[in-house]
Amino acid sequence: MHRASSRGRPGAVTLTLGAVMAMCLVVGTHDAPAAEVRFAFGDDDGTARVETLRENGVTYFRLADITTVVAGVRHYNPATGKVTLVVGSHRISMTPGSRFAAFDRSTENLSGPLLYRGGAFWVPAGFLTRVLARALNASVEWSRADGLVSIIELGPVVSSVVVEEQPGGDTVVAFSLS
Repeated sequence: MHRASSRGRPGAVTLTLGAVMAMCLVVGTHDAPAAEVRFAFGDDDGTARVETLRENGVTYFRLADITTVVAGVRHYNPATGKVTLVVGSHRISMTPGSRFAAFDRSTENLSGPLLYRGGAFWVPAGFLTRVLARALNASVEWSRADGLVSIIELGPVVSSVVVEEQPGGDTVVAFSLS
């Protein structure tokens, strides 16, 4: 694996995945076998490939692959059954079978439950576009048609502005970013 990042965002990652082996390990009722999806990061020319599976009409991504793609850290606590993904300063905790994720101090509704299949955790596609996007401060778009997930880092947001009134109009004299 190779990871390149010069501005604190995930860089291009190359993953070698055994699709046939994963198909044999995935158990349960699913609509389609594992497929490969590419992740692209803004202006980087590299992509990462991860596997998906469809179950009950929902597309799922393997959490271990997502963890690698975003340079995160994943923990599993067998005593509580919870899996936690740490991305930057954010903690996302989930329990298999639940449609909810604890994101820092709030709760996010997922588009399907967290799955545990073939020794791996699988997150629904909505996890990427809502929860992971929030953790990365990015826009995450998934095109099922071309198998591409695009991650575009968002810039800072102006959180406050101090305006000083001047003859002839207002002048911004200070602002802060968050």
